[in-house]
Amino acid sequence: QGSSSLCRNIAERVSVKLDHETAVVGESQAIPFSDVLLLVLDRCEDPLTPLLNQWTYEAMVHELIGMHNHRVSLRSAPGISKELEEVILDADVDSFFEQTRYCNFGELGTSLKGLVDSFSATTRTRGVVQSIEDMMRFVENYPYFRRSSGDVAKHVALSAELSRIVGNNSLLEVSQVEQDLACREAEHDHRTAVWELLGNQKVSIRDKVRLVCLYYLRYESHAARDVIQLCNRLRDLGASLSDVDVVQSIVQYAGFTRRSGDVFSNKTLYARAKNKVMRGVGGIDNVYTQHEPLLASTLDQLLRGSLPSA
Repeated sequence: QGSSSLCRNIAERVSVKLDHETAVVGESQAIPFSDVLLLVLDRCEDPLTPLLNQWTYEAMVHELIGMHNHRVSLRSAPGISKELEEVILDADVDSFFEQTRYCNFGELGTSLKGLVDSFSATTRTRGVVQSIEDMMRFVENYPYFRRSSGDVAKHVALSAELSRIVGNNSLLEVSQVEQDLACREAEHDHRTAVWELLGNQKVSIRDKVRLVCLYYLRYESHAARDVIQLCNRLRDLGASLSDVDVVQSIVQYAGFTRRSGDVFSNKTLYARAKNKVMRGVGGIDNVYTQHEPLLASTLDQLLRGSLPSA
């Protein structure tokens, strides 16, 4: 990314290092780099993606529960059995996780239900399984299933905990507003929606801060007064000084003047009009996954050979 001095510096240092390695081992033994492309990007070009709640399985586990060295602790999950207090998520040894790690939460539930239904049919057990709660009861009522299908029982427990966290923190409502902020110009609607969520006691301070950050990033050129009021509201709700400082810091780091691209599609009148027209004509398949990371379009340009050199 030629517009970023940081990226240029890294690229130049890598180039010097490669030249040095080639000189040391000789050109005949050096690794051929002619067909290799190193893409160095500055995070400030896309501050949106890290601020959005994620809805694919592996990302949700990382974001909402936490995973370290493939280990996930479920000790805080209500009613969790002893053998499921800590579980392993590793696609190399868990075929179900390999198949579903990038599935959205709805697809995950469908896959789990299929496995439970298959077990029910094989063992001729009775019971209607329509929800994650039904799956949890099924696992508890049939210890044999838990022993013979440990991976599935593990994923049922994880899904139940994710579902509990989503509900307890109103993440569906939060995510819908986040996605709309990332993808659409509607300042009045967004201001109203953010204020409403700030008043929602189920929404965490962390998510409230992220909403204000998204609002400020999109409307920073003329929303200073609104943001001051929103930050004051965050303080009233118990947000720490460091939490509130994040709102200003993120604009200083990745605000309008720091970004060379048009991540919000609102830098020009044409871009704003095109954004609104496309949203109106194309429709939305899933309100929780409207946003497409800038990296996706960058890689697409790269594959097409149309990526700008600067």
